Amino acid sequence: MKIVRFVISLVITFLFISVLNNRLVNLPLVKNWVKGSSVESLPALGRFMNPFDGFWQNAEGSTPNLDSYIDHDALSGPVEVVYDNRLVPHIFGENMKDVVFVQAYVTAQQRLWQMEFQTHAAAGRLAEIIGDKALNYDKRQRRKGLAFAAENSLRIVQRDLETKELIAAYTEGVNAYINSLSSRNYPIEYKLLGYEPEAWSMYKTILLLKYMADDLTGNESDIELTNTLKLLGEEDFNLLFPDYPKGQDPVIPADTPLDFEPIRVNKPKSLSDTKQTGDASFIKHDLYPKKSPLLGSNNWAMSGTKTANKKTILCNDPHLRLSLPSLWFEVQLVTPNDNVYGVSLPGAPGVIIGFNKHIAWGVTNAGRDVKDWYTVKFKNTNKNEYWLDNKWEKTTKRVEEIKVRDGISVLDTVV
Repeated sequence: MKIVRFVISLVITFLFISVLNNRLVNLPLVKNWVKGSSVESLPALGRFMNPFDGFWQNAEGSTPNLDSYIDHDALSGPVEVVYDNRLVPHIFGENMKDVVFVQAYVTAQQRLWQMEFQTHAAAGRLAEIIGDKALNYDKRQRRKGLAFAAENSLRIVQRDLETKELIAAYTEGVNAYINSLSSRNYPIEYKLLGYEPEAWSMYKTILLLKYMADDLTGNESDIELTNTLKLLGEEDFNLLFPDYPKGQDPVIPADTPLDFEPIRVNKPKSLSDTKQTGDASFIKHDLYPKKSPLLGSNNWAMSGTKTANKKTILCNDPHLRLSLPSLWFEVQLVTPNDNVYGVSLPGAPGVIIGFNKHIAWGVTNAGRDVKDWYTVKFKNTNKNEYWLDNKWEKTTKRVEEIKVRDGISVLDTVV
């Protein structure tokens, strides 16, 4: 009887360990029940709650334990990191290659998960982390061609030896930090999502920049304007949508008092309330979500002849989305020949907006419409040829393999 009780206890113990060391969505008896529910994304609770490797190890005091000196075989000389009272790193080294290596190390120390998640998003690889709920997003990213564009840009970047050397040093710095980690000190996000960081690469840095380029140039209203043109006709359309940038004052100055009574216009509640003539086939396209109209930026400069201390003032205000953690990472980079302070993008070397001993600089973005939509006529359903300039042209195809966590990979052919 004792043996039976022992065996039962042993079986229950092993079952308990098995349940705690697996995500619920991977357990045969409950996976269909939790699929699609809010608990599907829960990590393996045993690993997450483990007092030696789990989230307890991510607890921090009021001041994080950050390294003041980075010692690594890749460095050619000593590099010191001084953190101010806002924990901004000020990095001092003998040459820019070493300083960029340490910039990458300390950035990864504070922002590794952000860096990796952003580049996975750019490449259309989120389904690898969070499962099939990200599949449509990944398809959209692959079809937009961000990964394809990054591959092409990387080949061009590598032709410039100085740029290549700095991005390579940044890559080494990120990987030096990743290689210093064990499962117990992975950032909390990896433990919540139950996966491990992968090695950084020069390609990932270029992916990040493509992600930013896509975010800053995504404004367009082509489909809406096409539908409006079909509804109103060319004459009324051109009257209502003259060709000048939105927000620009008309020829009559904005402050001019008007001495007429505006015509009252009865606006239809929806397109269905309007009598339509001619081609009433409206275009619908929900694949690409619209960018926020609030994204953009502005800047201004003031001459020293107009300031109290006779110093020139430069202000730069990029209206990018607020996020936690922030899109920006504040840093100072100092060598015997360089001294630059400002904000960087986690995942890319250098300072994007900032100043040195001689000048200050900012970047602003008008959110320009750089996207056009086309209706493509294919010869047949194989899509091997398309019609252009009165002749059939050959297409090229790129097969994208989208890996899906806890699922089967999806192959998506981009023509």
